[in-house]
Amino acid sequence: MAIIIKCKSCKARRKTDVGPCLSCGSAELRFILDYWPDGRKGKRCQRYLDDAIQTLGDAREIDKETKLAIRERRQPELTRDISQYSATIDELIPEYMEDYRLQHRSNVHPDRQKKSFREREQTLNIVSRIIGPMAVIHFDKHTAIKYQLTRSKQKTSKGTDVKNRTINKELTYMLSFCTWCRKKKGIDVKPEIDMLPYDRPKPVVLSPAEVEKFMKAAKKEPFYLAFFLCCYTLGFRLSEVKYLRWCDIDRENKTVRAVQKGGSDKIGALNKWLAQALKKLKKGNPDDYIFLSKRTGRPIAYPRAAVYRIAKSAGLKRRIGPHMFRHSIATHMLAAGKNLRTIQIMLGHEDIETTQLYTHVVTDDIRNATKDMFDQMQRASR
Repeated sequence: MAIIIKCKSCKARRKTDVGPCLSCGSAELRFILDYWPDGRKGKRCQRYLDDAIQTLGDAREIDKETKLAIRERRQPELTRDISQYSATIDELIPEYMEDYRLQHRSNVHPDRQKKSFREREQTLNIVSRIIGPMAVIHFDKHTAIKYQLTRSKQKTSKGTDVKNRTINKELTYMLSFCTWCRKKKGIDVKPEIDMLPYDRPKPVVLSPAEVEKFMKAAKKEPFYLAFFLCCYTLGFRLSEVKYLRWCDIDRENKTVRAVQKGGSDKIGALNKWLAQALKKLKKGNPDDYIFLSKRTGRPIAYPRAAVYRIAKSAGLKRRIGPHMFRHSIATHMLAAGKNLRTIQIMLGHEDIETTQLYTHVVTDDIRNATKDMFDQMQRASR
């Protein structure tokens, strides 16, 4: 079921009930219930509500009663449980997170799991706080549009605008929550949300010469040389490198195993460069982590200071981060003519469209590399 909002004067369809009509300027509304009484395979019906209904809240109450009536007619064995339909979003979030933690346990390091769970719970609380106290059944595309408008005007903790990509991620978590409410609580909520457009930022990469300079400078610090070689030669994410154990290194088969996002295993190829760097480290027990912090005795955190220190020693003036090595190896392999599918497997991307982002970087490199040549040819022709 859905609620359609139209302008009463010009009949134009509106996305939200806030503000005047963009076509005629009228503030009067007309609400229509759009539903399938006998399911999706049955006949579609549209019911115009009374003209006295001028708020989305009143229309939702009628929508709620209609859903209950259809549910009771199609499934008379089910009781009319009003409490489920009056349950608010903020009331069900703790129960959802408890079930989510249970369903998504994996062999990922506990610290990574806690961080992921905490991020999801905090995001849902942000959405709930902005929307306000609302029954789950009332969350629909109109609520999502209001949320998008409100969130886009807010600022982050750093004082920057909240990006469309962030808003989409928050609403994606909310859709997951609605799916859980529908399957586990029997609440008839299935919003269709139009995500905001956004351009994914192009990966920032280092040239092969810059990588070579950085690794030469890192030889003075064998611990970090091995760490950054894992990021570059294996194409691993920072979190995947941090939690590598000695038992993950298979020298006989020349492979390195890592636990990637979602808890699945990923296998990387152990090359001579990385193997020599790992030999210089003090080997512990098989279950010990390779990159432990001397101060905390736990896997190292974000090695920001080490990156800046080595980059400065190498004479690299631009800002460098550990994730740039992962972007760089993918771009270098693509420029060398390696298969896109091979690079996708190496990086652990579920969708090949994510891997295709690196084709834009390679195109820019080709454009820059051939610009001077084309300019010279053009001058010669003149």
